[in-house]
Amino acid sequence: MTLLEFVCKWAKGDRTEESRLKGMLSGFFDRDPRTIRNWMCKTPNYVKWILERIDKEWEELGSINYAIFF
Repeated sequence: MTLLEFVCKWAKGDRTEESRLKGMLSGFFDRDPRTIRNWMCKTPNYVKWILERIDKEWEELGSINYAIFF
């Protein structure tokens, strides 16, 4: 799952939620927000693997749970 797919799925068009997701991901991956923007086009494989794990957990919960980032 690419970062773009992940953000589109979980932000559902809500700009506030999209910003929150990108902010949490920036902190989680310890990356500059510009890196996160670049990943929207070309997501590294290790990031795809992590996003798939987060997506699976959120699917099972039925909602977004930011606790996974802490």
